[in-house]
Amino acid sequence: MILNPTAGNVGIGTTTPGAVLEIAGSGIDQTPNGNMKITNRAIMFGGPNTTGYEVNSAQISAGMHVPNELCIVGMTDSSGSPATQKVRMWAAGGFTLGGSFSASGTKSFEIDHPTKPDYKLIHATIEGPEVAVFYRGEARLVKGKTEIQLPDYFEALTREEGRTILLTPKGNKPYLLSATEVLGGKFEVYGTEPDGEFYWEVKAIRADVEPLKVEVERKEDFPS
Repeated sequence: MILNPTAGNVGIGTTTPGAVLEIAGSGIDQTPNGNMKITNRAIMFGGPNTTGYEVNSAQISAGMHVPNELCIVGMTDSSGSPATQKVRMWAAGGFTLGGSFSASGTKSFEIDHPTKPDYKLIHATIEGPEVAVFYRGEARLVKGKTEIQLPDYFEALTREEGRTILLTPKGNKPYLLSATEVLGGKFEVYGTEPDGEFYWEVKAIRADVEPLKVEVERKEDFPS
């Protein structure tokens, strides 16, 4: 280990550290007695068991388990495989992901329960075989018809194919409703009740990304 007193840098495996901490070569790849180990491809936190694997630990690796990918493992078991402990992230200001996101389990949010102080409220994400957006609202017919204007960016954001419209009469008097297709960011609604109120919902597929490939060839999630 080299300490550069002038620059205040520490080097491991190098005599000329160019950063506050620089580790060169293949790094430290021995079973540690302490709480942290750095290898040539991974940073591991936690204590080892008798086989040398990090138990009750966290591991950050680049290409160690999946080639060309950054892997974060919340915990490993005695064989080195990922166990069931979760990876948790706290970001008071929010978390931004620049690329796509996928998960093999459920996706949900967890917040304090709004009416029960001793409980949490958990909702799951709705899933489907497309990258979709939705818009909804309510309106009233005028002489049996009306026009619904969608956001001005709707046409640029969504594909023309695959758009759907749902209409639901509002109130205790049932009546019929129908709609034209969405053109120019708007559509017309017609009904048998001249001044009937109704709810509407439009679903569409995003045009700024490739269509979702629903069926893909199975691959090993966590190679040994």
